[in-house]
Amino acid sequence: MHFDHLQAALTMTEATWRSSPRKNDMFVIQQFCLRFVQLSASFKQRTGVRLQADESFVSAANPSARAQDATSLQPAYSYGADSRMKGSSLWPRCVNGPFDWATLFAPRGGEDHWLTPRMAARIHHVAVVDGDTMLEDIEFMTPCLPKVARSFFKRSREWRLNFQECYLRIAMRLQKGQPPRPNCTGEEMALHNIIDRAADADDAIGDEIDALPEYPNDDDFDMVKDIAVEDEDVLMLFEDADDGGMFGEDDDEPDVDNPVLGPGSMADFMLGSGGAMMRTANLHPSEWFKAFRHESIRDHLP
Repeated sequence: MHFDHLQAALTMTEATWRSSPRKNDMFVIQQFCLRFVQLSASFKQRTGVRLQADESFVSAANPSARAQDATSLQPAYSYGADSRMKGSSLWPRCVNGPFDWATLFAPRGGEDHWLTPRMAARIHHVAVVDGDTMLEDIEFMTPCLPKVARSFFKRSREWRLNFQECYLRIAMRLQKGQPPRPNCTGEEMALHNIIDRAADADDAIGDEIDALPEYPNDDDFDMVKDIAVEDEDVLMLFEDADDGGMFGEDDDEPDVDNPVLGPGSMADFMLGSGGAMMRTANLHPSEWFKAFRHESIRDHLP
């Protein structure tokens, strides 16, 4: 922050010091500060966290602020290897069914019936199939992801496995009669992808879908998305004309160490000052698997 302020002050007064005998020294300081600010911004985009000052310096400079920060911190529970179902001893029978969708999602008195049995069956089918097959050919077929997240998917096996599990957790909540409310940013992106494909799932499901009771909102996918997903912040990471990289044609795909988002882009805004102003949570891909609600981190388990 101090380097940013110094660089801004030197730039604003550049006309004054450019004519001074120390202009070369001032120019070096200005460029050093500018470079440091750029490196700090790059670090934030790559890791999702800001560079921090040394703790002893912070404490000495402002002890009350340090104490306030310590009391306001909350533990960040993340999904990871310890919660994976794919490849566990329960896989694949834990998602095979059969499941009584008609009973699990029957209308209940006093509640809006926004998730019908047919809708639940479709979402579950797509979540399981896409989650199961997602990593079969990542070179040519990737899930729909914004550009800044595609580099994580292609270069990090751990990130891929974590994203795959987002699909399976959504499916497993449905099996328990729970709505597919995402509990992390990765699950929000996964649910958007699932619902986009669920409209074409009837043929793949077959006779099971026809045997379920019909309701007027069986095909209201927009309503399900609006109610199930708290916000659409993750969709703001998509650049204009970005197809999500689903067809492996990212010739200009950015490297993790140098994500080219473009000046003035919505993604750059949301990962920077815009996200801070809007109080977005866990929007950087490195934070996609941190749970929103800590008490619900195991609600998918059988």
